[in-house]
Amino acid sequence: MIYCSQKCNKNGNRRECNRVWAWKQYGIDFSVKEYDELFSKQEGKCKICKKHQSKLRRALCVDHCHYSHKIRGLLCDNCNHALGLLKDDIFLLKSAIKYLKD
Repeated sequence: MIYCSQKCNKNGNRRECNRVWAWKQYGIDFSVKEYDELFSKQEGKCKICKKHQSKLRRALCVDHCHYSHKIRGLLCDNCNHALGLLKDDIFLLKSAIKYLKD
């Protein structure tokens, strides 16, 4: 495992430090406190499918724009991967919706 600092190891905050380390790797300036605030605001649910964290195997992902690095919300793995696979392209998302309706 990779930790963001020796201080995190000593304080036993490994999980939180790994989260912050991963966010920094993607250029996201986001703290655990900000994550917790967004989590509360979303009532612990994925912003797209509305599944509650308690029904998921993994923590909600921090979804962000890969160009501006702006945080859009917290998503479950499935919703986060779906957006990624469709390259955050609104045209592809609308096309997929049309396909499902047909």
